[in-house]
Amino acid sequence: MKKERAGNKTASFAPMGATGHALLERAAGDFYATDPRAVDALEYAGKLPKNKKIWECAAGQGDLSEALIRRGYEVISTDLFDRGYCAGGTDFLQAKELLAPCIFTNPPYIHGTDFCTHAIELGADEVYMFVKLQFLEGKRRHRELYSKNPPAEILQFVGQMSAARNGDRSKFGKSAAIPFCWMIWRRGHRGKSQLSWISAEKGLITTNAA
Repeated sequence: MKKERAGNKTASFAPMGATGHALLERAAGDFYATDPRAVDALEYAGKLPKNKKIWECAAGQGDLSEALIRRGYEVISTDLFDRGYCAGGTDFLQAKELLAPCIFTNPPYIHGTDFCTHAIELGADEVYMFVKLQFLEGKRRHRELYSKNPPAEILQFVGQMSAARNGDRSKFGKSAAIPFCWMIWRRGHRGKSQLSWISAEKGLITTNAA
């Protein structure tokens, strides 16, 4: 498996704060499974998708898909890779047809900008992307994404949220050095992005500040 040196400019997936001398193995296919508590936090904040039909286009092992299904959503799950949940072979970035009015996923970080842009261009009513907070950075990302299509909302987790490298679910709920947030695009949104805080701990957040 390819290794990269954490801290250099090519180590896109290196944990923030990691020593520049540590060697990290890049997750196969840039696969980091999402803790289902990320959906809990949306529910507690009243920020779940309004559309009941959802396309999870990088479904992995189905953690987000199953969390949504338990809440009554109809979820179409696809992935480029077969990780034992849905059949692989669907390249979202090559998709020409919108399979559901809401796209909801944790995109591979290396293709995150392209995933967001393509989801918007496909005409989704809602786009939910679980991303690192540092996804806000980047000249190219600002030029190609934010300046043209600013997210309607940025939902920052108060507590730490985990993403499990190579789908190791034992990592769920454990401390992580990387801050995550949800970014939400809504078709027709114009103007500034609203910042709010959310939590996977029920009752912790009682008000959301704009």
